[in-house]
Amino acid sequence: MINNLDIHKIFQIINIIREKGTFKEGEYLLHGVRLSSDLEGYNITLSYKNANLNLFFHNSYEFDYKKKIELVEFENILEEIGQKYIQSKTGERFQLFKDK
Repeated sequence: MINNLDIHKIFQIINIIREKGTFKEGEYLLHGVRLSSDLEGYNITLSYKNANLNLFFHNSYEFDYKKKIELVEFENILEEIGQKYIQSKTGERFQLFKDK
């Protein structure tokens, strides 16, 4: 699943977190998901508990986690945010992965 991440959906999530989240100490927070970036904005990190998604220049990305359950929980909360804020407006099914 990891290689089939729909990067455009991730950027939709990032926009939602920026719009709906709270900003404190250099990062946004929404439903337990933290969003931070470097000063230039080229590198963005989404974090939930012990899992991270690092987005780099040219839409490359990398997941960082120790246990598979951490990744699954992270994917689930991102999909929940997408369903709550994006799917409810568009009516289209929100999926983070292209072949899920």
